[in-house]
Amino acid sequence: MGNSAATLPLQRLGFDVWPVDTVQFSNHPGHGGRTGMILPAAHVEDVIDGLDRVGALDSCDGVLSGYLGESATAKAVARAVGLSRREGRSPPYLCDPVMGDDGGGLYVE
Repeated sequence: MGNSAATLPLQRLGFDVWPVDTVQFSNHPGHGGRTGMILPAAHVEDVIDGLDRVGALDSCDGVLSGYLGESATAKAVARAVGLSRREGRSPPYLCDPVMGDDGGGLYVE
């Protein structure tokens, strides 16, 4: 699920992928009984800063986000998109809006 489901197909298509996890769960929240946590937005920001320092965002072909977990993480993703679009570049932003399930309700905090 999540990054693990998106990363391999993109790599097989020839893209370099730098997954930035936003949550660490034992299982899909819709199945109940999960353990783990939503990673703090500051952690996500730190990873994005590191990717920017090594130039990864200057050469990326797109930004893909999925389950954000909390609203502050959305701001971090928006910042990553902005950083990737410097100097006239326009890589697409793709959003897989994971927020909940029919019958299971919302699981975004």
